[in-house]
Amino acid sequence: MRVEEYVAQLTALGVTLYEESGRLGYRAPRGTLTPERLAWLREHKEPVLAHLRERDTGPALAPDPAADHEPFPLTDVQSAYLLGRSAAFDYGGVACHGYLEFALPDGDADGIEDAWNTLIRRHPMLRAVISAEGHQRVLPAVPRYSVRRHDLTGLAAADERRAVQEIRDRMSHQVRQTDQWPLFEVRTTRTDRTLLLHLAIDLLICDYSSMRVLLAELHALCEGTAAADAPELTFRDYVLAARGARDGVRYQRDRDYWWARIDSLPPAPDLPLRTDAPTAPPRFRRHGTRLTPPQWTELNRRAAAAGVTASGALLQSFAEVVGRWSAKPAFTLGLTLQNRLPLHDQVDRVIGDFSSTSLLAVDLAEGATLIDRTRVVQARSWDDMDHRLCSGVEVLREIARRRGRAEALMPVTFTSTVSGSGREEARPLLPGGELVHGISQTPQVWIDCQVMEDGGGLQAHWDVREGVFPDGVVEDMFSAFAELVRELAVGDAG
Repeated sequence: MRVEEYVAQLTALGVTLYEESGRLGYRAPRGTLTPERLAWLREHKEPVLAHLRERDTGPALAPDPAADHEPFPLTDVQSAYLLGRSAAFDYGGVACHGYLEFALPDGDADGIEDAWNTLIRRHPMLRAVISAEGHQRVLPAVPRYSVRRHDLTGLAAADERRAVQEIRDRMSHQVRQTDQWPLFEVRTTRTDRTLLLHLAIDLLICDYSSMRVLLAELHALCEGTAAADAPELTFRDYVLAARGARDGVRYQRDRDYWWARIDSLPPAPDLPLRTDAPTAPPRFRRHGTRLTPPQWTELNRRAAAAGVTASGALLQSFAEVVGRWSAKPAFTLGLTLQNRLPLHDQVDRVIGDFSSTSLLAVDLAEGATLIDRTRVVQARSWDDMDHRLCSGVEVLREIARRRGRAEALMPVTFTSTVSGSGREEARPLLPGGELVHGISQTPQVWIDCQVMEDGGGLQAHWDVREGVFPDGVVEDMFSAFAELVRELAVGDAG
């Protein structure tokens, strides 16, 4: 039997097949996937995956090197980020921007500069500029990038801390002119103990998974072990192919799904705010907690035993805490998704902003226990993900059209880069380096809860816009969140 016919039969039985990081996944009514059917899927895994890719996104794309430097449109998320950085909007005045700082005990400033320039040549989006009119393009050539260096050796400890903090303050909240290269900044600082690597980057050109690719390649280049060639596929190729997928029946199905739900989506969490919150300064502060590798392993084990994912358990923990401070138990959270459509076998090696957004309706009155509520929300999020070709940005635009722009503000967000297995991202962000500081900003966001695996454990932090909440509220909220996450791993949070 042909693959498409067999998949159609399974779909008629209520089976949902999907691809996740190159693996074939499924959701099915109990008893539907018999041992014989599972064996067939295992035997035909590759043709089934190929069929799902073409069904969901159209035929696989082919690189077009002759057009590498031609302008191309922004994604929905890039457009929203570009518009949101304007101070004309409430909670604007800030770029979608990330800052990372690593301690490299054996770091070599010359080697880092050489490696970073190799990355600029290898990855076109590190040479990208973005016009205010809504197009981006890759420059054919750029000057050699000079990494600014600071030498703090011999300073007293207090003077060293003050100097490092000044660098963080200058780099961590940049709002760069998007039509001028570069859209990043790299510095190094030599101290008596280590070399600090400072990296600031506009997230219009680089999402979280792209950052992992860059840092892994940076380490390999510095170690002299980099062997992989630059991918032939470009972000431009991908964006144009992904836009083409919107002409298919799958996109129309996804749009119909969201348009039918818009009027029932609850508003954003009704949290206590300062009276002058809309004019809060464009500064963010990070609140963080961590699970050790054994604690993270135990949380994954407990989640699996309860029939949920670790990411789903963390999402529900965030929702539970937000709900304690929200005046209403039903609200909508924004989700940031790592959404690289499997259009080409090189897509995971390409640098760019592949992220997408979705809206998740939460009602803490659904389910008597934390586990019950987690299962409800996870099932809903899976249904939403099965309709992800229609992005959260598009849904917000339609909400604004139907309800007004104020109703389209969804400023409490959750971002998870935790893999399905809980073990695939065990390596550190930068091999050989320790992440000692980090902060991100996003326009029109009050709280962004971010969870990620790092070095075998879990990093969980909130990046919070200052001046939005009354004094002490965020500290109390985050303390409750950190305690609930800890209980998921070592206590009784059922």
